[in-house]
Amino acid sequence: MIGRVRDLAVFCALPKLRTQLHRARKLGLETLLEYPRLAMLLTALDLASALDGDVIEFGPYNGGSADLMLQNLPIKLQDRKSRIFQ
Repeated sequence: MIGRVRDLAVFCALPKLRTQLHRARKLGLETLLEYPRLAMLLTALDLASALDGDVIEFGPYNGGSADLMLQNLPIKLQDRKSRIFQ
């Protein structure tokens, strides 16, 4: 029950997250991260926009979280390279 309430809170804070995750799954991409961790990842990505350098993900499972990161790149990061290392 607590997990579902937490997921509902994440959906309210990031309404596009569920739609974007379903889009990634339709493309055959999966993630092992739960909704709260995905929300934390996207928040960290937004905070990282103040830093210099590229966007890198090391060790993706099946590319689901990488796809979500690329869909949600802040405007400041869109001109930088995105790299995924398996």
